[in-house]
Amino acid sequence: MEKNLLINKKLLAEQIHDALKSRILEGKYPTGFRLKENIIAKEFGVSNIPVREALKYLMSQGFVNIIPHKGAEVVNFSDPVFIKNIYETRIMIECFCVENTIRNLNPEIINKLQSLLDSIKKRAESGVLELEQSDRTFHETIVESAGNSFILNIFNNIHFVSPLATADKAYDKHKKIFDAIMTRDIEKAKNAIKEHLQVQIK
Repeated sequence: MEKNLLINKKLLAEQIHDALKSRILEGKYPTGFRLKENIIAKEFGVSNIPVREALKYLMSQGFVNIIPHKGAEVVNFSDPVFIKNIYETRIMIECFCVENTIRNLNPEIINKLQSLLDSIKKRAESGVLELEQSDRTFHETIVESAGNSFILNIFNNIHFVSPLATADKAYDKHKKIFDAIMTRDIEKAKNAIKEHLQVQIK
């Protein structure tokens, strides 16, 4: 019985987390918005415990700051420190993963990356905002192809921010990463990833 209670609490926390995360990403909860445990608990009809767990999870992903005696607040996604932390984390993960992706390279991975690169090229004419989903999937494929589900989970839970660049530059930078992977040049691939992401680190 106790085990079932733990499972239920975990599921509740995950569901509340997903709902709050969606609201933050959609802009319903703007920068500095205070997420009050008791109000959220009342809305979802639960105790404060799963809400507290959901907020801790959001904090670990960089979506909220938990301030002592004040509670949780939505972070400022345009804050240079926040952006720097996101890109440093991505560089660390992606440079580690691309090495194993190259070792695991097979026709399926190649075809998927090629298809995404083609999509980025086509969307380049529409502007950088239209590239975000293709950009994310391209990088996610590199991480996923490394074969470590734990790292993939961490990557997928990071607030993803596409590097600000002109559409043509975005394509060129992804092409550099792709070409290095195709030639199985690990160092070149790592350098291409760093070149692509470090522009946002000030």
